[in-house]
Amino acid sequence: MLHDQTQPKAAKEAAGRSQPVEAIRQTTGGIAHSFNNLLTVVIGNLELLEMSETTEKRRTLITAAGEAAELGADLPPT
Repeated sequence: MLHDQTQPKAAKEAAGRSQPVEAIRQTTGGIAHSFNNLLTVVIGNLELLEMSETTEKRRTLITAAGEAAELGADLPPT
């Protein structure tokens, strides 16, 4: 009696290849989440600085930093 093992073997190999890809996806998702959490703190503090700063030159620099941080926060997820 013979059994064709082609399909089960191919399925097992495909599952083995997909596991590392899934691990990478989960890792990058976690990094993106942590990055956005950090940017939330940075953006909030820059907004507080911007409201309290009296010199135009410093306010301009703070605004530019806030805009750059918001661009980073708006990056699409991987």
